[in-house]
Amino acid sequence: MSSIEDFATGTHFQEVIDDAVVKAAAVTRVLYCSGKVYYDLLKKQTESAVAHIAIVRIEQIYPFPEHQLEAIKKKYANAQEHIWVQEESINMGAWFYLQTFHSKVCTSVIARPQSASPATGFMKVHLQQQEDLVNQAF
Repeated sequence: MSSIEDFATGTHFQEVIDDAVVKAAAVTRVLYCSGKVYYDLLKKQTESAVAHIAIVRIEQIYPFPEHQLEAIKKKYANAQEHIWVQEESINMGAWFYLQTFHSKVCTSVIARPQSASPATGFMKVHLQQQEDLVNQAF
């Protein structure tokens, strides 16, 4: 989703992208995510005018950007919840890795139910699960 100017100006890759809209003092919940689910969360945040939930993108899972995320947690000191959101099933995606090596970051997860397959096979079911996942995050 980057523009050509982003590549041409010499800015570097960002392992973590913080929420640029919310005021840190007002944040009570921080959602961490990676990938496409960010855009679904952002749409909900914008449409609902939610000011107490921050969305933080983790763009690099390995090596894990531990120092950047420690700074994020300090910035959102009033937040009672730090939640990992993924659109993959709970037994897939980055959640297990985060819990195994970096459980200090997120204390809970919002994800699709456990499944043997990464897809439901039905678009209607997929869309409903995605909507439920985003609503649960907010």
